[in-house]
Amino acid sequence: MRKVLVLLLSIMLLGIVGCNVESGMDIPDLEVMYKGEVIEVMKGGYNWTTKSGLWGEESVIVDEASPEDIAKGMEGNRVPVGAKLDLVFSKEPISFKVVNWGEPGECQLTAAPNTLTIPEEEGTYIIEVIGEWKEGQVSCTFKISGHKNKD
Repeated sequence: MRKVLVLLLSIMLLGIVGCNVESGMDIPDLEVMYKGEVIEVMKGGYNWTTKSGLWGEESVIVDEASPEDIAKGMEGNRVPVGAKLDLVFSKEPISFKVVNWGEPGECQLTAAPNTLTIPEEEGTYIIEVIGEWKEGQVSCTFKISGHKNKD
């Protein structure tokens, strides 16, 4: 009788703690567009924690190359200076920040909830968008060549 009870308790414990069939990270993505044209975006480093089972958590930390190194493999999109880019997250973040790693160096990038405005200065902008969610943080990088319209 005691062996049966131990066996039943073991099976119940395994079912409650260890059997999470839907173990998968749903890391958010970022889509950047200019006038309907999709701009190439590459995911950088991230840390993410999700629930696993009834009481557990599953965490992953990915350390990726710097935005400058990520951008070396990107062609980049040519857009006019002052252009407004649409930022579309697959899951809305609590907050996000934008950092420029490109040629113009320290310059102000203006970001509204779903829009990023490229500065009026020509140059190659390597832009890192770092989103913050309750589950963690995700970095995404894209490259823009800002030019003046010569119409």
